[in-house]
Amino acid sequence: MDMSDDMILLVDRKTMRFIDVNETVCRNLGYSRKEFLAMTPEDILPTTRKQLEAAYDEMIATGSTQGMRSEYRCKDGSKLPFESRRRVMRSGDNWIIVVTARDIRERIAQDEALRKSNERFDMAVRATNDVIWDWDLLTDEIWWNENFTKVFGHPREAADRSVKSCTRAFIPTIRGGSSPACIA
Repeated sequence: MDMSDDMILLVDRKTMRFIDVNETVCRNLGYSRKEFLAMTPEDILPTTRKQLEAAYDEMIATGSTQGMRSEYRCKDGSKLPFESRRRVMRSGDNWIIVVTARDIRERIAQDEALRKSNERFDMAVRATNDVIWDWDLLTDEIWWNENFTKVFGHPREAADRSVKSCTRAFIPTIRGGSSPACIA
């Protein structure tokens, strides 16, 4: 368990106490293994014992695996966002809840950076009168901004988005033909 980059926590359903955790959990949350073994899941989760018991009992009854996205309370009072998968395992007469959790701080930061980048791109696209386009080489599909309709007089949704159709439509224009549009 200690070789995993993921956090692994084992919970005894009967006592609702941790029976083992890996080193990754201790490092990420700031508790020692000894401290964890005296704790229960509600000590680090924003949920009640009753809610956890209901979720664990449902998993035992149905054999299902459950996902969870929440935050752990760290020893220093900070929050650690995580995603986890929980499943049950029988050990003699007892049921053990096996939790594998992943720290998602980096993914949240990446999602926020992407959201901000998209906002800036959208602002720039709205600020120009030019037609901005992007060609996906793998799918041979073209994306246009809203100005496509203003400039060419055709809705973007009606346009054939392949490069071949655009080449057929634009080449006559370049040679002095009719107005350009990538319309099927």
